[in-house]
Amino acid sequence: MKKIILSFAFALTVTSTAHAQLPVTDAGSIAQNLANHLEQMVKFAQQIEQLKQQFEQQKMQFNALTGNRGLGDILRDPTLRSYLPYNWRDLYEAVMSGGYLAAAGETANLLRKSQVYDPCASISDKDQRIACEAKVVKPVQDKVMTSKAYDATDKRLQEIESLMQEINKTGDPKAIAELQGRIESENAMIQNEDTRLHLYQQMAKAQDKLLDERQHELDAKDNARRGYPQPKALEAAY
Repeated sequence: MKKIILSFAFALTVTSTAHAQLPVTDAGSIAQNLANHLEQMVKFAQQIEQLKQQFEQQKMQFNALTGNRGLGDILRDPTLRSYLPYNWRDLYEAVMSGGYLAAAGETANLLRKSQVYDPCASISDKDQRIACEAKVVKPVQDKVMTSKAYDATDKRLQEIESLMQEINKTGDPKAIAELQGRIESENAMIQNEDTRLHLYQQMAKAQDKLLDERQHELDAKDNARRGYPQPKALEAAY
């Protein structure tokens, strides 16, 4: 009997141990964990989308401040690169030595249109005639040069006004910066050409004096050839 009781007790112990080792399934807990996991996944997806939007926004801001909009040459007139010809000093020298023959282009056209009488035609001496012609051509040449400078300056100012209108049309910071750079460039070109025009005017005045002096010397030479008495220079009194 004692052996039977011990055997039954052992059987109960083994059965209890076996039942203790079987997993217990909690459906409610699993569902809650799954819901929590899905909620976290949704939050992760939202965070990724926000980061993506922030990246795109930063990219747009970067592109707005960098790169080239191709506005460096917008409304640029290539004919306005220089108001005055770079060889204008050579043109003066050519007129000094060539007279009418040195007049070309717009200078020659304006000379033909404006001249009603040629005061040099009756001069037989070649040097005297060329000196006379140079004095006739000189003011015509000056008028052509200054007219070109005035017209070109007016066109540049119109370009600047158009560029300012373009700035008002765009909200792109980089485009605005490029347009402002163009305006500064145009202003600098106007100042540079104004400096060159000022130098041109100074040389024009000096050229007038040279022409007068040359004419005076030629007159003295002609008087000497004719045997006329020459004026003597006044001696300085001490």
